[in-house]
Amino acid sequence: MFIPDGDDYRICPQCGLDCEPAPFDSAGAGIRVSFICPAHGVHTVVDPFADTR
Repeated sequence: MFIPDGDDYRICPQCGLDCEPAPFDSAGAGIRVSFICPAHGVHTVVDPFADTR
């Protein structure tokens, strides 16, 4: 499974909060995992299956 190096993908670049993952529908291109800051919205979208496509 594809996992980015470190945990920086979870951290909001504007406020530094550790954000919770949520499903992200990429309009027919498969499921992705997004990280959403409660104050600033989506800041990262990760494809956990990128290495299998």
